[in-house]
Amino acid sequence: MVTRPQEVMASFGMPLPAHLTTAGKRNTIVLRMSTTPTPRTRSVRLDAEAERALAAIQRLTGDSISDALKRGLLAAERELRNAPVTRAYAVYERLELGAGGYAKGPSDRVTETIREHLRRKNGR
Repeated sequence: MVTRPQEVMASFGMPLPAHLTTAGKRNTIVLRMSTTPTPRTRSVRLDAEAERALAAIQRLTGDSISDALKRGLLAAERELRNAPVTRAYAVYERLELGAGGYAKGPSDRVTETIREHLRRKNGR
C-alpha cells in the first residue's frame, strides 16, 4: 500500500514540507530540482507497477522517495550508456527492399513524372 506524504508526515505529527507536494493526485510525485539557480519542479506520474517498485526499493534500501528515484535514474543512465546505439539508418540498412519500389519515377522529377503518367493513362 502506498501512503501519501501528508499521511506519513501527519503520523509523526509533522507538517508537510513545501518541497514535498502531491499535486492533488495519489500517483503523482512533484520534485523540485535544486541543481539550478532557480529550482524547477517536475511532476512524475507513476502507474501501479511503478508505485510497487518504488515502495519495494524504499523498503529494501531505506532510501527516501527522492533518493530512490535518483538511484533509479542513475542506473537507467548507466544502462543506456552501455547499450549499443541503434540509429535509424542502421534499421533501414537491414530492411530488404528488393530491386526497386513502386515509384513511377525519380523524386526530383515528380511533376514531370505525374504529367507523363497521366498522358499515358489517358491516351493523350
